[in-house]
Amino acid sequence: MNSPGQNPVSQSEMNYNERMVSLISRSGFFWIAQLLLWTAYFIFDVLVLHRYSLLHINSEPQIYIYPFFYCYFGLPLTLLIKWIMDKEYCRLQNLRFLLLFGLLLPVSLAHVWYLLSLILDQTFGRIGYANPLVDYFWDVFLASLILLVWSTIYLFFKLLILSYQQQEKLGKEKHMAEIARLKTLQHQISPHFLFNGLASLRTLIREDRERAIEMLSGITELMQYSLEAKNKTFVPLKEEIEAVKTYIETESIRFENKLESRIHVSLDLLEFAIPPFIIHPLVENAIKYGMKTSPVPLKLDLSIGKTDAGINVSVINSGQWIEGIDSGMGSGIQNLKERLQLMYGHKHRFDIVKMPEEVRIIMEIGT
Repeated sequence: MNSPGQNPVSQSEMNYNERMVSLISRSGFFWIAQLLLWTAYFIFDVLVLHRYSLLHINSEPQIYIYPFFYCYFGLPLTLLIKWIMDKEYCRLQNLRFLLLFGLLLPVSLAHVWYLLSLILDQTFGRIGYANPLVDYFWDVFLASLILLVWSTIYLFFKLLILSYQQQEKLGKEKHMAEIARLKTLQHQISPHFLFNGLASLRTLIREDRERAIEMLSGITELMQYSLEAKNKTFVPLKEEIEAVKTYIETESIRFENKLESRIHVSLDLLEFAIPPFIIHPLVENAIKYGMKTSPVPLKLDLSIGKTDAGINVSVINSGQWIEGIDSGMGSGIQNLKERLQLMYGHKHRFDIVKMPEEVRIIMEIGT
């Protein structure tokens, strides 16, 4: 049975947010990004900055050792920034604290980085620039810039994760509210149908007890279908059609030769998944109100065909449209419209065509 997704728009958004949070928040993602970043800086230092050119050595691999230690020392410094940012995140939402933190912490740690460079200078015999102030300002400025950029990127991804988590939370809350509303609407169908069925049965009992017993048998079958489908989101189309046929047969017992019906369903759609009691209200509405406006016999035509995106359901009855029957909390049509909107969003169409001698309701639902 091919089951379309419930409210596909909301569901896809939730899945996207879950995937993004899962991807970005993985520890492996962070460490891979860290290693790539500092490896890129090491290569940049060797190929562009030529930090080794101020060393009194010209042989490999010694010329790479100094920049290796210098560049990769940034990794533990950024881990310290990460730890502080995670711990003080709530305070970072204050703009003044964020600006102060964003400037002071990178500059302070840049001086720690500079002290390391002095130790490395003594160890490897690096001469440095002619003016020590130039060496100091250049190293501190470059280190501050790198740490500031790193802090900005980390904060951006942290805010991005929190944003996706918030959207995911809101999406789940909305989804749960939609499910609750959908169940409420679905549960309204059984009392609505049962009331109409018992009202018809009460009238028939006074007229013909044998026919009333036959009608009661049909109502029992419909109630059984209703109970079985109560907790199901989707059922095969063939089950819904059988329920509709039972309902029409039940009403035919009541109206006898006053009702003529025709049902046509494409055989390749019998296993197509649809919400339970989504066609029944259309047929019930056509018979109930058609009997009030149609010449005898009431002609009912139900056709279900395949479309490029899903199925097309067409219910045509002779008679005229009665204004106001598609509105109000107790209306089966209004109930159906809300269910379609909750379950299919923009992937459905519901049209009522009012003609002088017949009424057509066309419903399309996608996959």
